[in-house]
Amino acid sequence: MVMFDHPALSAWAADPDTRQAISFEADLQAMLRFEVELAAVQAELQIIPPEAADRIEAMVAEFQPDMESIGRATARDGVIVPGLVRQLRAALPDDETAHNLHLGATSQDVIDTALMLRLQGLLPGYVSRMDDIERRLQGLRTEWGDRPLMAVTWRRDALQMTVGDRIASWSAGLAAAQAQLIRVQEEDLAVQFAGPIGTLDAFGARGADLRAILAARLGLLDPGMSWHTERGRLLRIATALVATTAALGKIGADIGLMAQDGTGKVTLDGGSSSSMPHKVNPVDAELLVAQAAFAGGLLGMMGQAGVHASERDGAAWTLEWMVLPQTLDCAGGALRATDRLLCAIRDLG
Repeated sequence: MVMFDHPALSAWAADPDTRQAISFEADLQAMLRFEVELAAVQAELQIIPPEAADRIEAMVAEFQPDMESIGRATARDGVIVPGLVRQLRAALPDDETAHNLHLGATSQDVIDTALMLRLQGLLPGYVSRMDDIERRLQGLRTEWGDRPLMAVTWRRDALQMTVGDRIASWSAGLAAAQAQLIRVQEEDLAVQFAGPIGTLDAFGARGADLRAILAARLGLLDPGMSWHTERGRLLRIATALVATTAALGKIGADIGLMAQDGTGKVTLDGGSSSSMPHKVNPVDAELLVAQAAFAGGLLGMMGQAGVHASERDGAAWTLEWMVLPQTLDCAGGALRATDRLLCAIRDLG
């Protein structure tokens, strides 16, 4: 998305932790880790010689990719792994060790597992930041929660309630989204290791043990099977991210309305106008609404990306690559913007 890449707008809308997690550098390191751990497990099970795994680990520690060559190869192959594996094999000291690198794996094993490793590092931070936001909400509730506030339904005054009642609705949405994020971390961050057609046929009866040990070494779940074309876990992850942006968007929508002139329900530090210096614009509140709307639209495309035909579907997989990083950008950016927004409140109710 242009907004998250724009050097000025990204300072407002993007989240540095998310940007790092979805960067090529993080992706490359996760792919290299997969190859090292795969070789280590195969050596443990005596599928390859232990010295081969040692040489692979030592080579990867010093590896510097030729990005121009990888770019040309990816333009041809439609996926980064073949070109990357060729470079890795060329950096190994002999043909036998080169043969033992990436043994029995396929490109999707590497890329899917690398994604799971990056989510493994990123999503706990989202959960922690939601705890921080909840603490800020409780601080607002303690300070101003007893103040009277007119409830609004259908954009019209309804009945009297308190500031605390409205904050409680924000907290409820946040808690529900956080529970979804915790659940996908516990149930959906799984290793992918299934081989070219998803059957681990290169390893016979040892395939299941290999996958289980690899999962344990990487700190991921063992799914017990291939999920090359069963993409429900990624749809659930995207849904949890969208639930997060929706809960934060609700906070933004309410504060934006409360900031309108004539309501006097919130006083903010905020953005200025280029032509009207007397104005304080609720820019972070509006950003939250926009991020929630955009992420909601992306979820529909993630649903379409879940339809993977036969045993491999490059079109659906490519759509996933387009959509999921932007969904993460929205969630990470919204968490950051919410923290700024709540810190900017000077009076409420």
